[in-house]
Amino acid sequence: MVKLPWSKGCEKQGGAIADRMAALRENLPRLITRITERAPRARVIVLGYPRPFSEVSVNGGDNLTLDDQRWLNGRARDLNELIRQTVAEADEHVAAVHGQGSVEFVDAYSAFSGHEAGSSDPYMNGLSLNLGALTAEPRSYHPTAKGQDALARLFVDQINKGPGRTLDQYA
Repeated sequence: MVKLPWSKGCEKQGGAIADRMAALRENLPRLITRITERAPRARVIVLGYPRPFSEVSVNGGDNLTLDDQRWLNGRARDLNELIRQTVAEADEHVAAVHGQGSVEFVDAYSAFSGHEAGSSDPYMNGLSLNLGALTAEPRSYHPTAKGQDALARLFVDQINKGPGRTLDQYA
């Protein structure tokens, strides 16, 4: 969801976001199950989403107020919690059936601290508009190349750290 300069506050998009979150809560477990069925020995690693705004100044939020930034960061927290819970449930299931793999969540919420949208060295793109179509460009509020690198480091760290439980590789 993107607030264009002439649009209302972000909070008005709450219903649409709630609908998408409900759909994700329904579809993500099925997706994880399909992956673990096809690759039963795999360590499935699922990244959360970084906080897009610093909530300190409006510079980083294009035309978003601090209240909008806080609200959107809250939705990112909600998204991460939904993903974390779904991943934990999936891993509990793998462990309960003595599966050989794992399903692991990587919390990326604070990965861009100091590098949020609009900072002097952003890891998150700000708003990019296609003025001809009056739409936001797909890269808006998504990670930059530096942001992708930061997320990749989190992913590699998780690989090295391990799932936090013993894997039943010899079952």
